[in-house]
Amino acid sequence: MMNSTTTQPRNLFGFWTDFWLTSGLSVLVIAGMLLTGYQIETSNDGMPLITTALLLQLLLNWPHFMVSYRLLYRQPDCFKRFPGATLIVPGILVLLIALIGSLANSTPEHVSLSLLLSYGFWLIASFYLAWHYVGQAWGCFSAFTLLSGHQWNTHEKRILHWCFRSLILWHVVWAARFLPTVSWVDWLQHDTVYLLVSGLAFSGFVVSGCLLLPAWKKGQIDVRTVGIGFSLFFWYLAIFLNPAAIFWVQIAHSLQYLVFVTRVEANRPAPSHPKVSSSTRIKLIYLGCVIAGAAVFYQAEMNANLQSATPTLIGLLAIAINIHHYYVDSSIWKLRNEPTRALLFGHLKKSR
Repeated sequence: MMNSTTTQPRNLFGFWTDFWLTSGLSVLVIAGMLLTGYQIETSNDGMPLITTALLLQLLLNWPHFMVSYRLLYRQPDCFKRFPGATLIVPGILVLLIALIGSLANSTPEHVSLSLLLSYGFWLIASFYLAWHYVGQAWGCFSAFTLLSGHQWNTHEKRILHWCFRSLILWHVVWAARFLPTVSWVDWLQHDTVYLLVSGLAFSGFVVSGCLLLPAWKKGQIDVRTVGIGFSLFFWYLAIFLNPAAIFWVQIAHSLQYLVFVTRVEANRPAPSHPKVSSSTRIKLIYLGCVIAGAAVFYQAEMNANLQSATPTLIGLLAIAINIHHYYVDSSIWKLRNEPTRALLFGHLKKSR
């Protein structure tokens, strides 16, 4: 039972809608796949067939990248507030792509250098993904804690944060095990290191549970907050048991993100003379993100497993958008910033 301060929990949409879309559905689906042994079918060369996999990419994963740009550049004084996300990081990424592209069409020595730079570019995106997944989950966790009317003390918050972050280290070591043996990452590929970080991640799960479950039983937080924490650890357990589950974690992460983005768009003030309803406007925004995502990522997805002597421009662009998306998220989603809170929770003020 909720305490007196949270008898009527506040929601992004509806209480159970929030829960199922941000954590419950992903746990249910991924657990079902682990238990039944179901996997996405692949063709002979390992590429996902144009069925479930590509459809989910089209409808959820690719749009969640594209909508970051709208979130960033629609914010007032975005260039002043987020110079790194709006100008500096994109500028660096464009220069790097241009450098790789110019080297790829030069002498054999330069082609080798372009491949080395492309490999490093991909590694940065892969390892940054670990921080991104955990960072988003922490933001969702914090949002639902606030909506529950609870506030962790400094000690509890620090412990929970580091429990979540233990998964970043696990993700990096796990990803390194799939890389070719390179001198500067081979130490991460030892079984002993993998066992150590796996033990650390499991300890993080146990410790976080020791804080979350009592708070839930006391009514200080609700099942949405617990669900975010549990689902994050469960996602990584699924990857531990079956590396192919990374695809489904990616889709779950995208759906979780889109829930919060949709709430922000719904909370934006309507134009003085609106020509379309709020729901229609959101649908049009989503459609635009689907089209933009397909334009950018489709060819990169279809050629991801093809052997090529030189990096492709579309592939480099897709990697750059990934990196920029991770950086943008870490910049704009700060609940301690009043503009962010106003956009995300604006509907609660209207309902009072």
